[in-house]
Amino acid sequence: MKSKRLQILVAAVVLFLSVSPVMAVIGFKDGLTHDIDYQINDSVWVDYESPGLGTTLNILDGATIPPNYHIKGWEDSIINILGGSMNVLSARGTSRVAVSGGLIGSLGASGSSQVNVSGGSIGGLAAHNTSEVAVSGGLIDGRLYAYDSSQVTVSGGSINDYFYALGSSEVTVSGGLIDKLGASVSSQVTVSGGSTNYLFAYDSSQVTVSGGSINDYFYALGSGQVAVSGGSINYLVGDYSGQIAISGGLIGEEMLVKHTAVLTIDGWDFAVDGMPVGYTELYSIFGGTYRDEPYRQLTGTLLSGDPVNDQFRIGNSGKIVLVPEPATLLLLGFGGLALLRKRRG
Repeated sequence: MKSKRLQILVAAVVLFLSVSPVMAVIGFKDGLTHDIDYQINDSVWVDYESPGLGTTLNILDGATIPPNYHIKGWEDSIINILGGSMNVLSARGTSRVAVSGGLIGSLGASGSSQVNVSGGSIGGLAAHNTSEVAVSGGLIDGRLYAYDSSQVTVSGGSINDYFYALGSSEVTVSGGLIDKLGASVSSQVTVSGGSTNYLFAYDSSQVTVSGGSINDYFYALGSGQVAVSGGSINYLVGDYSGQIAISGGLIGEEMLVKHTAVLTIDGWDFAVDGMPVGYTELYSIFGGTYRDEPYRQLTGTLLSGDPVNDQFRIGNSGKIVLVPEPATLLLLGFGGLALLRKRRG
């Protein structure tokens, strides 16, 4: 233990913060690899103001950073969390962080940093300013935020709280378990697998679902735009100015459209309450809220070949548009013919 502490004193640069004469910062910036398996009672900065070095810090079992201190990776640093515990971990600049074990209170990524999570437990995670985060395993036991132009991919692991996609962030979900996933403020979310209990598309966000399962509610709110070509959804809700287009997938319980939301369904052999229909726009029967509406039944086949046999209700000025194939092709043909005649005229 004494030799390890001596290595810290030799290899590290100790910087005292001017804001607190009591608190010290241990700085590793020598381009070497350092293994930490003991308690450090200071904050740790790696490659601060030292680009190009690529100093590596391995946090192993037995390592402890008390709650009043934190670890920060700067410039081209590499931090591997294989065990131990800490309150705050930050990745900045072009630093890289890999988490495969250990316990972290909160993790923040900013700049062009990269974070890979394959194990361990993290209380909360936030990605800012073009940072990249990949989650393939482990547990995020609090909220996950994707801000600005950050990119987050989830292929495994569990997120036990809310996952927010904000700003112009891009989120790709192909696996894992997510409690709540919310897309907002021009973010883009693509879901091709995994399991999500609730999914929300707010504001001007765009959400594409081609696989996976949404176990409870899927909401399109505000001016959120949703395209569904596969997967399974229990309850599908369009509210306010939400726009939903369905060409595939399975709806388990009900489709609900209210206010000025629009749900467009592409397929064929549609029937409403047993009555075959062609191209149709369905509206509220009584013109009030959906609670005053009777349950109606829609059957048919989606463009993907998936069956439709679901209850639906429409409230306020919402509507459901049924576009049967090959009616779409015919409409396109008529439109193209009209355009051709206009040009010739």
